[in-house]
Amino acid sequence: MKINFGDFKMNVATEINNGVLSIIEDKNGNYWFGNNGRGLLMYDGKRLTNVTDEQELSNSAFIKTGKPINGTLARVWAINEDDNGNLLLGTGEGELWLYDGNRFVNYKSVGVNSSGIEVIYKDKKGEILIGTNGDGVYKLNGNKPEKLKR
Repeated sequence: MKINFGDFKMNVATEINNGVLSIIEDKNGNYWFGNNGRGLLMYDGKRLTNVTDEQELSNSAFIKTGKPINGTLARVWAINEDDNGNLLLGTGEGELWLYDGNRFVNYKSVGVNSSGIEVIYKDKKGEILIGTNGDGVYKLNGNKPEKLKR
């Protein structure tokens, strides 16, 4: 896909604003942006879409007050894509989410306890590692994050 960055720059100024913490290009050529306040945004080469707003997972109060709320996707700090084309998202609240293109699943209840997920790394074998702020490193085993032990 060829990206028209002239249009893109205009969209970034009005929609993304400040706070972009992660960017990836998926296997279909779409660009995904993790924003600290605006959430998950996707640029398909023509249009920038705030996926967080579309899925009603935003926290509009965060931009005004700075107060985070668990269970929202307002603060997407880390993004990566698994071998099945699903997006893995890490939030400032330490929640791990999966987005399959249609729906979001929050894996908070399965073990990532931190003040933020700062990186989601996929190695050459397709294994996913999750780096947190304050709770070490996790490996994604199926759909369950497991903390790596020393």
